[in-house]
Parts: sequence; C-alpha cells; structure tokens
Amino acid sequence: MVTGKLFTNAVTTNWRPEYLILLGSPVAAATTAKAAVTNTNSGHGPVASGSSKALADKLNLHRVYVRNPVSDNKQGFVAGVAELLTGDDGTVAWADLQYVVFTLITLVNFVALFLARPTDGLPPVPAALLTLMGVSATTYAANKIVNTRGKTPNGPAADQ
Repeated sequence: MVTGKLFTNAVTTNWRPEYLILLGSPVAAATTAKAAVTNTNSGHGPVASGSSKALADKLNLHRVYVRNPVSDNKQGFVAGVAELLTGDDGTVAWADLQYVVFTLITLVNFVALFLARPTDGLPPVPAALLTLMGVSATTYAANKIVNTRGKTPNGPAADQ
C-alpha cells in the first residue's frame, strides 16, 4: 500500500451503513431543532422578553417563545461552550448536556478505534452506541420542540 493513500484507503475500507445513521441522526436533530425555533410565534421566530406582549397582542397568540439575545460580554470560546450546555435562562439544560456528552463519547470511541488500527479502515460502530446516539439526538430535538411552545406573555406556560 502506498502511504500517500492511507487516508483514502482508511475511509473507504470497511465502509459500514451504520455510519449513515451515525452521521444522519445529528443532522436530523439539528434540522428539527432549527425548524422548531425558527417556526415559533407563527413563523416569527423567538422574540426578546420585552416585546413578547406586543407580539402576542399583534398576532393573537396565546403562547410566545421568548429568547433573549446573547449579550456582548458573553462572547468567545468559553461562552460558546457554556451555551451548548445551558438553556436560555442560564441553567443547565439536561437534554443539551446529555446530547453533547454522548456525542463526545462517540467521537472519542471512533478516534481511539481508528487510530489504533488505521490500516484496517473504518472501525465498526457498536450497536449500543448507535442506539444511544439515536435516543440522545431524538431527546434533544424533542426537548427543543417542547420548549419552544412558549409561555403566556403574562406568566407561566399555558396549555391552550
């Protein structure tokens, strides 16, 4: 084997269909979460808390999804990582946290198996890990859908 083709041979040898699921689950979860957030408030997307009452009155909405923009003093790498793990109110978002943790576990597992024997090609994905990633991605997307239902402009969420 020519060493210049190590990468090409590694990613084409032992190609497994479960990689489509492993890569497709996060893409589907991200697309679903983005659609849920974008389509809130009758397609107007999230609004800042100060304008939620006005939007609710204008569009005759019973529920408004409020998400304040990130302040200027919360920028940079640490703020970005913190936003991965916290909700709009700054507390730990458990659905987001578990999604990040399972993604990191999957990534570390893949890299370790691949680097151990790169000439063998792509390593197999354990069924348990594939299942956990699917459940994790589904939980993340479902959490975004539920949490973007919004709250009544005057108080807690209402089931209307």
